[in-house]
Amino acid sequence: MSRIEYISQVVKEHYAFLENERIAEKAGISVHQVRRLATKMGLRKNKEFLDKKREKVKQAQREYYRKRIKPLSPSIEQLSIIYGSLLGDGTLSRGPRSQHYAYKEHFSEKQRAYREWKQEKLSTLGFHITHSNHLYSYSHPLFSELYTHFFPDGVKIIPPKLLAQMTHPLFLATLYLDDGSLILSKRKTPSMLVLHPTIVIYTQCFTHDENEMLKSHINNTFDTNFVVASRPDGHGFILKLNKEHEVQHFLRIIQPVTDDLPSMKYKTCLHERLELEQRNKTDSNVQVRLTSSEKRQNYSEEEINCLLELHQKGMTWSEIATTLNRTYWSVIQKAREIHLAQKEAP
Repeated sequence: MSRIEYISQVVKEHYAFLENERIAEKAGISVHQVRRLATKMGLRKNKEFLDKKREKVKQAQREYYRKRIKPLSPSIEQLSIIYGSLLGDGTLSRGPRSQHYAYKEHFSEKQRAYREWKQEKLSTLGFHITHSNHLYSYSHPLFSELYTHFFPDGVKIIPPKLLAQMTHPLFLATLYLDDGSLILSKRKTPSMLVLHPTIVIYTQCFTHDENEMLKSHINNTFDTNFVVASRPDGHGFILKLNKEHEVQHFLRIIQPVTDDLPSMKYKTCLHERLELEQRNKTDSNVQVRLTSSEKRQNYSEEEINCLLELHQKGMTWSEIATTLNRTYWSVIQKAREIHLAQKEAP
């Protein structure tokens, strides 16, 4: 057998299942010559061989990428912001060529200062803001791990196993600033504009059971008194604080965080909102004030007698409330209590 015949036989016999380097070594020729001869002979690599080779390349790429990944060690404060954001406006996504997930959050221009605050707090974790008003992180195993907790079936949930870590005021502040509102309901009389504050956290993307779990956790951790309230959209449930002193307590909890965010005062400062209502009122003789939980709870005997007397004179509950300098619903509640007590008296 001539050398040319031998080389042709080696290439033909091994080309489909063996690497070109090994064939070149057996035949005593270069890799380039192996390829040229295989092309001339119409030879092709076996599909199973090619699949295994591609998998080896992918494994090598993954190992190379893994070695290049810098370890991230987020602080408690940083994790608290991330947790609050993931229950709020944030999400975790993965690009078509990415192995790991990354944090992503879109925002409107009017909330840029708040997102810049987030980016500054999370800058050591690779968070950055794009020109399209997105707050991004780089893909990383940290966010892939968080994905298994927050999106176990591809749908955002409240992760029970991580709730115990959500105890820092930064968590509560971030959740509220992302998805909360300070609502002022109004009751107007000829001489008074009475504002009643309510805190709402819009958690309607979570189920009733999840809202109950989050409510209990927040109340037990921060000594608040949130209740689960109904809402027509989403799963139909949100968290609310309905009493003025509870609202004040909540705002004091997050104040050390929100003092650094003047752009969010419309959500965090009752005094600011009160001044805004004062500036916007059309009648200079009308006074603007907040309701007071303390006043609603403590009626003097003189006030109770006055309430009964005014009611007997035929005054409306609204007129009685104005006379006593109390809210309409406070007077209604006290009237019901008095009526009940009178009914039960021997």
